[in-house]
Amino acid sequence: MKKSLKWAIKLCIFAVSIGVFAFFGYRIYNQYANKNNKINEKILAVVKNLSFDERKNLLTWGSVNHADSYIANINGVEYNVELNEMNYVPVSNTTEFKVKAVDSTGEYATPSWSKTYSYTLNNEFSYSKVSAYINDALPTNDLKKVVSAYVKDNSLYTNCYFTKNGIGKMMELQIEYDDEVSSIADCVNTGYRTIHIKNTYETANYDSASYLLQSNSFVGEMEQRRLEGYEFSVVSSQVGKEEKNSGYHIFATYKLTKGDDVKYIESDMLCGIYNESSNEKANYTTKLLDTENVYKRECSYTELKGDEITFAKSMDQVIIQKY
Repeated sequence: MKKSLKWAIKLCIFAVSIGVFAFFGYRIYNQYANKNNKINEKILAVVKNLSFDERKNLLTWGSVNHADSYIANINGVEYNVELNEMNYVPVSNTTEFKVKAVDSTGEYATPSWSKTYSYTLNNEFSYSKVSAYINDALPTNDLKKVVSAYVKDNSLYTNCYFTKNGIGKMMELQIEYDDEVSSIADCVNTGYRTIHIKNTYETANYDSASYLLQSNSFVGEMEQRRLEGYEFSVVSSQVGKEEKNSGYHIFATYKLTKGDDVKYIESDMLCGIYNESSNEKANYTTKLLDTENVYKRECSYTELKGDEITFAKSMDQVIIQKY
């Protein structure tokens, strides 16, 4: 009986020893295998050579072999980009960029982020400087683009496109001042007194301004300039949708040319379609060409002057990327 007990104890010790050896052997094997896998794993190169062109508002970086897209992180917000460049208008005094490459096939693993590139706005009058100023006046700091800006009655009036909780919004904004202002530069360098939100609209991302021009039929001052022989081109535009009816506002800055005579104007044109299509895009685009079935009302028209023209020209050079 004692001999059987001894053998049973020996067998238990042997079994436990085998289990311990198996456990540690498995761990050692896994560590070795994982190390080899990491050595053999194909990883994309880390992005290098980030730079920012403040004149073009263009962020660029070196391309990475085998990458089919990139993720650009700008002040904590990520954007998916197909090419090794993207347009971005800084709306903060300091903007931090970092980028990493992506291979969607899964053959190459995603690398770590690039080194962070920091850009600080200078004090010169520029599209970015004005945009950052207007961004600070918005109820949410997520400006996408300024569509128009001009000074009147000691106020800066601006139409701007931004997002709030991920939803596109179009806003007519009036920034009023205590001190006298006569230019956008005066406004940017002066503390404002009151911010008035004139109107806010949902947005529609259609190129309605271009279709309006193709119709060759306007109303109000725009129509007068057309009859005088000016040719129109769109500098910047955005559509704001009326909340209670089917009408929509085409907010835009236009460039007008007649020979050597060049003007820049801001415009808010309210449009609507009498016989709406079930295709929403058609109502905002091709339906505008059927002038007999379109109603238009000019809500605002301002001929720009001084640095308002400089600002409009700088808008004309910026391609706003849609995400």
